Amino acid sequence: MKRAIAVLCAAALLMAFFPAVKAEKQASTGMRVYGAGSYAVGENFQAGEYILFNAGVREARYLVSIDEDGLDVITEGGFITNAMLTVEDGDYLKLTDCTAVLAEDYYSIARIEPDQNGGTLKVGYDIEPGSYELIGQPGEACFYRLYDDTRFHLVAAEEEFRLVCKVHLERGQYLELVSCAVGSRISDQSTPAPPSQLLGDSGRGDQAALAPEAEAAQEAVRKVRIGGSRALTVRSIPSTKGEKIGTAEAGVEYEMLEAEEKWYKIRLDSGEEGWITSGMAEIME
Repeated sequence: MKRAIAVLCAAALLMAFFPAVKAEKQASTGMRVYGAGSYAVGENFQAGEYILFNAGVREARYLVSIDEDGLDVITEGGFITNAMLTVEDGDYLKLTDCTAVLAEDYYSIARIEPDQNGGTLKVGYDIEPGSYELIGQPGEACFYRLYDDTRFHLVAAEEEFRLVCKVHLERGQYLELVSCAVGSRISDQSTPAPPSQLLGDSGRGDQAALAPEAEAAQEAVRKVRIGGSRALTVRSIPSTKGEKIGTAEAGVEYEMLEAEEKWYKIRLDSGEEGWITSGMAEIME
C-alpha cells in the first residue's frame, strides 16, 4: 500500500509540472512524457495513443503529417485543456504549447476530470457509456464533438448549444467538450435499434425496395470536403514524393475519383486531377 501511495504521489508531482517538460522524460511511475516540439514517430517518439495537456496558454495545438514539412496533413487541432491523439510509425508530429503522455501510462494511475472549460474524455475510461446532460457556461457558445477514433478524429456527432443539451456515449468513443461540463446521467441504455418501419413484414430488410436507391448512390458523384484550417497539398501520385500540382482549400468540396490507403484522388476546379492525404478530408454522403 505504501509503495502504491508513493507511485501516485510521484505521478501527481509529474503532472503538476507538465508545462515545464521540454523533452521526453520517464518518471518512477513509468510515464513517458514528451514536451512541445517536432518528432518523427518511431524514431524519437513512440507510436500509440496519447493524452495531450495544454501548457497554460489560451490554445495549444497539434499537427500530424506524413511528411517532415507538415504539408500532407493526417490530422490537426487546437484545444484549451486536453486532447487525445493516436500516431503511427512513420508519422511526423508537431506539438505546440502542450505536452504528451502515453495514454496507457496515464490510465494506469489516473483519469481525466475536465473543468468547466471542457476537455476530452475517453468513454469507458474517463466516463461510463450512457446518456448524459451537458451543462454549458452561461453567456458562452458551448459545443461538444463525439469522435469514433483519435487517429483521424472522425466525427460521430457534434452540436453547439446554450446552457443544456443531451448526448449519448458509446464505449470506445471520445467526447470533446468546449465551455461545458458533464452533468447528470440520464440513462445507461445503449443506442436504440433502427425503426421497425425500415424492415419488411418478415423482419428483414426489403432488398428489392432498397436496390434502386443503392444503385443510384453508386452512380452519384462522390465528393470530399477538406477539413481543418489549412489547404492540403495536391500531388501527382499518392506519395509525398509526388510533384505538387496544386492545393485543395479548407472547407471546399471536391469530386473524389479514387481512394487508396491514406490518399484520395480528387479533381480540382481547374480540371486537374491529383492526390491528397485522406486524414483531413471527409467523404460527403
